[in-house]
Amino acid sequence: MSRSSQPVPHGRSARAALLCLLPAGLLALAACGNSTPAMNLGQAEEKVKAYASDALAVLPDKDTVKIAEPLVDKDACGDGATQTYMPYISYDLHGIPGPKVHGVFDAVQQRLKQDGFSVERSDDQRLDLSNDANKFTASVVVGDPDTAPGTLYLTVVAPCVKPGASPGASANG
Repeated sequence: MSRSSQPVPHGRSARAALLCLLPAGLLALAACGNSTPAMNLGQAEEKVKAYASDALAVLPDKDTVKIAEPLVDKDACGDGATQTYMPYISYDLHGIPGPKVHGVFDAVQQRLKQDGFSVERSDDQRLDLSNDANKFTASVVVGDPDTAPGTLYLTVVAPCVKPGASPGASANG
């Protein structure tokens, strides 16, 4: 993943956020297959932002939760014959009161389900979801209670899309 042109968050939360991306990214790469969604790169970038914004809207105690500037980027993907990209957005959420972390985790899960995502993998610390309608993926990870208490990491990843593809009729599945 090339991050040289984007500022990278610092510290342990940055490493955890980037690690959070891996399973969601692998789900998205698996979704690249032969079927590219009917949207272009710009639409896919807007859709990852919209899904993340919807998920963040359910946060309780918005005054106490600190939302770090998101990491927004895209990675090259596909077979190399046609240049395609997989845009993503990743947020670090800090300052969630300890007892409420899992409540926020559950609320974000429910909101993503309302947007058409279904659970691919889940445990009490990590949630990986996918949207069969448009092949987007998301992951939510609870920060380590010893090194990152009160922290969640949210990542939303689009499937591989072509930069100049004609916008399709359905970009918001």
